[in-house]
Amino acid sequence: MRRRYAGFPAAWWLAASLVFSFRVVEAADLEVRLQPSKSPTGKTYDDFQIVFLEDDVPSQKLNVTAAVTTAGSYELIGKKGNDLTPLEIASVRAVPKGGPALRLVVVPKEKPDTDKFEAFQLRPKNAGLWMFTDGSTYHFPKGSSFAALDAKVLKEDSNYYRRFSGFENHVDLGHNWDGGILSLELHYEARSALESTAQGAYLFLFNAKGDFVFPSEEKTSFSNSLNADLEFVYSHLPDTSKSSAPANARFDPHNLAAPENRWEPFWDVGVTAKYESDQTFDNVNLLVGLVGHIIARNPITDQIQEAILMHGPLFLNPKRTRIATIAPLFTFRYDYVSNVKDSMVLDTGQNRLTGALFYRLHLAREIDVLKSTGLTKQTFDSDFVTELEFVYDCDNHEWANNSKLTLEILPHTDVEHQPAFILTYAQGKATPTFQHFDAFLAGLKLPF
Repeated sequence: MRRRYAGFPAAWWLAASLVFSFRVVEAADLEVRLQPSKSPTGKTYDDFQIVFLEDDVPSQKLNVTAAVTTAGSYELIGKKGNDLTPLEIASVRAVPKGGPALRLVVVPKEKPDTDKFEAFQLRPKNAGLWMFTDGSTYHFPKGSSFAALDAKVLKEDSNYYRRFSGFENHVDLGHNWDGGILSLELHYEARSALESTAQGAYLFLFNAKGDFVFPSEEKTSFSNSLNADLEFVYSHLPDTSKSSAPANARFDPHNLAAPENRWEPFWDVGVTAKYESDQTFDNVNLLVGLVGHIIARNPITDQIQEAILMHGPLFLNPKRTRIATIAPLFTFRYDYVSNVKDSMVLDTGQNRLTGALFYRLHLAREIDVLKSTGLTKQTFDSDFVTELEFVYDCDNHEWANNSKLTLEILPHTDVEHQPAFILTYAQGKATPTFQHFDAFLAGLKLPF
């Protein structure tokens, strides 16, 4: 009998331990935030994700009902100044499927343009729509009645190369101010809204560039080249909708994690037809061939810009503003050259290879040196632009280069297409004459 009841004290101790080991679960007050997913080009928003945060960590507690995933249960509004624009919702889905949801993905019927709206607001039409497994409540940030998103803090280049279109007016500092160049550069992409977000699309690209030298008798001192080319290419845009952030990472809408495949390149490949001449049209060539563009996203240029802006001298970036980098653009082309008109003896072949690099490095943001002296209320940004071009004459086995290094200084503002003061060193041999030039230039850049 003694042996039969000997286990009772141990059993009661185990039962008591199990009872008291259960932790009392308290309901929380979750904060609702809005997180965007941009298209691969960065020009539109693909969707908006609603996340529920407990102490800044996403919480998987939302009960999913048919009403929760019904588009008509929500109100989405885009803001521009004082104007409010209702945006129609195409669908709402819960992530993950089955069981409590970690977040909701709201897909608008028409993808909003990133430049069209300054902010977005979203909320359920019924305040009792969202119910949680542990009875938690929810609130919107800062006492608002919406989950709001300030689009300005998310405006970035998304490592997508934006080609410059506009005028540049240079004065040649290296020739006693007696000459200069008026440069015109145009770029156009026949890319529809659907093609802007698709990972693969066929489209036309048009590029034109002209350097008009004045006075005309000084043209041998400068680049003396006009060219225009039409390209028909297949354009590949990586899927950047998946975030590299862990599922339980703290959410910061002002410092979003990079895409999962952040180093996958953008690229275009296709056929091209090109026209080139000097500014007096005495030497004219027509070209046909193949062209490829690669936007090489990489950690090296990201780290260079990070080092300059975040760890460089404080006056270059007083607020230590972190901005998106622009990856280097590489262009490769083969051209068959047909000489249409010659006014000078040019010993050039008919088969040409060209390689080019364009890279824009953000050097400074919101420089306030002049503002602190009281001379102006304006702060300034600065970029350093590298443009290198190498041409190989396959028939004569000769190389030529046409290169520019430019320092740009422009007002800091949210308005696009701001004029900039530029200092440029240019040297090389430009097509079609391949006459050597070497000049240090100063002037204004007027984008449009």
